Amino acid sequence: KDYQKKLAKEIARINFAKKRYNYVLQKMFKYGDITEKQYTASLFKEDEPFEQNILHITPLKNSQFGYDNRLVKEMLFMQGFTDDEIAYYGGLRIETSIDASIQAIVSEELNKHLALINKGNANQKEKIEGAVVVIENKTGRIVAMSGGHDFSETNFNRALSLRSPGSAFKPFTYAAAIEYHGKDFDSMVCNCPFTMPAKVSFNGTVTKWWTPRNFVEKNMVPYGNITLLTALTRSVNLATLNLAKEIGIKTVILTAHNMGVWGNQGVGRDSENQVWFKSPYADENSPGLQPYLPTAIGGSDVSLLELTNAFSVFARNGAYIKPSIIIQIKDSEEKILYSAEKYQEKRALSESTSRKMTVLLRAVTKIGTGRTALKTLKQPVAVKTGTSNGPNDLLIIGYTPEYSIGVRLGYDMPKTIEIPEYMQKVSGSRNLQVSGGWVAGPLFKNIVEEMYRKRPVVEFPPEIESDLENLIAKHHHAPAQTQLSDSAQDKPNSQTQKSN
Repeated sequence: KDYQKKLAKEIARINFAKKRYNYVLQKMFKYGDITEKQYTASLFKEDEPFEQNILHITPLKNSQFGYDNRLVKEMLFMQGFTDDEIAYYGGLRIETSIDASIQAIVSEELNKHLALINKGNANQKEKIEGAVVVIENKTGRIVAMSGGHDFSETNFNRALSLRSPGSAFKPFTYAAAIEYHGKDFDSMVCNCPFTMPAKVSFNGTVTKWWTPRNFVEKNMVPYGNITLLTALTRSVNLATLNLAKEIGIKTVILTAHNMGVWGNQGVGRDSENQVWFKSPYADENSPGLQPYLPTAIGGSDVSLLELTNAFSVFARNGAYIKPSIIIQIKDSEEKILYSAEKYQEKRALSESTSRKMTVLLRAVTKIGTGRTALKTLKQPVAVKTGTSNGPNDLLIIGYTPEYSIGVRLGYDMPKTIEIPEYMQKVSGSRNLQVSGGWVAGPLFKNIVEEMYRKRPVVEFPPEIESDLENLIAKHHHAPAQTQLSDSAQDKPNSQTQKSN
């Protein structure tokens, strides 16, 4: 809250500064201190459209790019620029990786979807908010990011805040099993209930027990041994937890770390634990991924940015690249003050594991929790849906061969999300359980659809699609008649399974 107050004051200061800046320029021109050409070039124009990939940090000109600008500014702090240099250095020009066309799509589609899911919302004082991140797989560059419906109303960047990933974390558990324990599509894992201690007193007495459960739906996956394919595509909690018990939660966390997922508040760390980003509200001592079993199904909070970037590791055959947004910084005389180094790949997973994970995540769109929302999408994608306990957070993270896209929806203060009005109309039921696939899925679909409306469809490699075809045929998965919703985590303090 203190940070947000300071931010609001700073924005007011910048708004005043830009008017003062124009006034001073006008006087300089009037008294012959600068030429008309210099005056025209330097003047801030209220209605000036954004240049492709160029952000004039002073002032923040367009709320559509506000969250990108905020991240750029915080990255500038990391480069050693002071607040005054950034706020008043009128000639400072920053070339960024933001793609104006994709950013416009993300902002427009997020705002439309938030309006849709908030329609008929009984709780009018609090609105469901959201965030979207788009990363270019080849370079790791952030090409679009929106941290909420309107930067001018709230500067809080939900793309960087820590929230539960729900079942969207599960791919790290399965990647760990494939990478370090030789598991495969047909490997069996037990979809079996169990109870374990959740709280132990000083004298060793168990004071609370945890009994995780699967998502309750009409088309439940039966208890017993099931394949990894079924476990991941149907997002089965118990099977995933039993798999994590078998391979060890430390292996799961190691895999997530190698892919750049740490879960530290306001801090971005790469695959080697090096800090690449640190915000003003950073807490380097925040607990991060917890070495407890529930983490395997989303029990530790992470940011949407690090989660989305981690999925891009699958897309680039197991290579990690740290996210970036600043390409070059020049002063008013075109002198280069900073130039980003060429992106560097670091091996996080083997190519074999990454290919298998892409096949599994492609299968989610055909026979799993993403099937309903994405069935009409022409551009092939690989995804994982996620729904946190409550449900408080709804996610879908996925990728095309070119881009990785992350979507998260939820209240700023965690609370249960009720079934949106549009879902009631589509399903004809008020009792449908809210899930990432049902609510975040359509937004993901719309963004990808618009991104590729004027682009050619980009297929995954033939061997991926061939493996996918063979896998689905082999397992004889007929489309279910009922909703295939994503099962999310039931944290250790839960007494019963919530709607996940």
